[in-house]
Amino acid sequence: MRSFSSVIFVLALSILFTPTQSYGQPETSDKPSTEDLPIVKANPSLDKKLLNNLPEVVQQSTVFIDSDVNSDSVIFYPDGTLVPGQSADKVARAKEIQKRGGCGNTSFLAYPFAFRISLGNCAVFGYKGYSRHYSWWAAPGVDGSVAVQGGGFRCANYVEQPLPGSDCGPSGYVQKWVGFGAANSGSGYAYWGNVLATPKIRSKSIVYPYSGAWR
Repeated sequence: MRSFSSVIFVLALSILFTPTQSYGQPETSDKPSTEDLPIVKANPSLDKKLLNNLPEVVQQSTVFIDSDVNSDSVIFYPDGTLVPGQSADKVARAKEIQKRGGCGNTSFLAYPFAFRISLGNCAVFGYKGYSRHYSWWAAPGVDGSVAVQGGGFRCANYVEQPLPGSDCGPSGYVQKWVGFGAANSGSGYAYWGNVLATPKIRSKSIVYPYSGAWR
């Protein structure tokens, strides 16, 4: 009788202390889904590779991302400082960009009859109400004039720009070109807004080919 009681006691202990395992229940994780990120809600069709390469401060924003931005883009704030949280390679490239005069310091060629687009060497993390300043100048010995337009944005609902401090809302942004006139050198502003994009100009020379640089 004592032996039978011992067996029952051992079985009871083994049942009590055997780890339980649930089946058919999905594993849970504290890590939030990328679908919940503000940047994904603002850009539903955002490329996964680009998303994974964006700094956290951008992922947590509602900035509109232009199609010129890719996973290789080095991202700066409008004041020229590097957005933190980027790869070591991008940090090294940013230092070279800053040595050469900063984001957007790019040479370009212009010819008569047709506009040519010149893309900048960085991406700019804009904000509500921001306007991008552009300037251009001729290479040494170049005397001709060039017509220049700077890349900016407007609201997709045809509003040129939202009220100060506000955004375009669900309609989002679309690119627009802003004319700065024709001259040997010059400057101008293009409304940018809450957009992450690559600065760009397009230019067409007057009569003779033109070479210069822009920022």
